[in-house]
Amino acid sequence: MAPKVLAGKRQHERDGAVARLETARLAARAGSVSSDDLRAASELAQHLLGTEIAGDARLAWRVIVWAGRPAHGFQVRLRTLFDAAIARNGRVFGQSEMAKLAEMGLLTPHARLRRRSRRN
Repeated sequence: MAPKVLAGKRQHERDGAVARLETARLAARAGSVSSDDLRAASELAQHLLGTEIAGDARLAWRVIVWAGRPAHGFQVRLRTLFDAAIARNGRVFGQSEMAKLAEMGLLTPHARLRRRSRRN
């Protein structure tokens, strides 16, 4: 699935590929994600965040939420990349998305504070 998402030249193509990924999980199983799925989702999120495109950062968020958590060994890398996405564009994620990132340990406390200060 990752090659299909990353091969999309336009945002709507990448959006569609991630939507198919989300649908596949609903159809295949209810709540259980294998370690291979977690690793693939974490790698995909890492690649999406590496593009430095705001739309891809939102897709990375969707992929990680789909997986339920990052794979072992990816939390620190993804936290750094999500923090960088917020530093580039503080409004890339809404409050509920930021809360979900924080809940999964993918957002440092100073990034949350930095985003709040930009709003005021």
